[in-house]
Amino acid sequence: GSIVRLQTVVSEILKRHEYPENIESLFADTLTITACLGSRMKHDGVFTIQAKGTGDVHTLFSDITNDGFLRGYVGLSSGFTNLLVDILGLGIIIFSYPFFYERLKIIDLEESILLYFIAFVCIDFASYCHHRLKHSINIFWNMHVIHHSSEEFNLACALRQSITNNLGIGVLFLIPAAFLGVPPQVIAILGPLHLFGQFWYHTKHIGKLGWLEYILVTPSQHRVHHAINKEYIDKNLAAIFCVWDRAFGTFQEELDDVPCVYGTLKPVETWNPIWINFQHLWFLIQDAWYTNSIKDKFRIWFM
Repeated sequence: GSIVRLQTVVSEILKRHEYPENIESLFADTLTITACLGSRMKHDGVFTIQAKGTGDVHTLFSDITNDGFLRGYVGLSSGFTNLLVDILGLGIIIFSYPFFYERLKIIDLEESILLYFIAFVCIDFASYCHHRLKHSINIFWNMHVIHHSSEEFNLACALRQSITNNLGIGVLFLIPAAFLGVPPQVIAILGPLHLFGQFWYHTKHIGKLGWLEYILVTPSQHRVHHAINKEYIDKNLAAIFCVWDRAFGTFQEELDDVPCVYGTLKPVETWNPIWINFQHLWFLIQDAWYTNSIKDKFRIWFM
């Protein structure tokens, strides 16, 4: 069904640009196959095509079969590995959280909507703290740099997650939930939902959302987070509720006169999804090896 819908959309776009029928049919099929293989969705799943008359077919295909396919390949490869690691990471949290819950809980919360709300807020606060750690300390940045490595900003960016993303100390930030007596089964239910709720705002096509900008993380705020402009770097670290950024001094509004530039300050310059996952770690190892100071050999990991 989704493939048929994509073909319909592509056909409508091509008709609007007055391509010949044979090109329309061939290009629609090619786009469908390429999309299924993970070609770059430059505009969040709607391929925009410049009208070029009846030009060379190879020219029409160049944008999606070269650079675009490789971007998609990296995104999907990272996405598949991330899916497996997310399952493992959530499993680690689910199995380790009861240790803290059983020893630290101060109160017992009854099953209610209030319990689920408190649990969700605790998960979101834990996510903010963990995210801020990744942006602040070298060894943890290796878990996150791949998510920022794309120089495009679209839904595919949400799939770019490190193999090591959930193998850190994230469960420690759920200690407030343990104090409040949030049961492990509630964490197990809300954890994946919280993760899924971070997908939709990886887009350039939704503007500011009025009063919601004061409560929720929006596409505008997350564009800032992914930008490398000096005004935007390391800002807007919250996942669902932007109140954490506003409370802890990491909030930055998207400015009309400062368009976002995406990527990392040191571009990864590779299409290899394995190398992207461990490139920063390798650079740290090299720096630690070549520095003369014994103190700096240890300190560099935590700068």
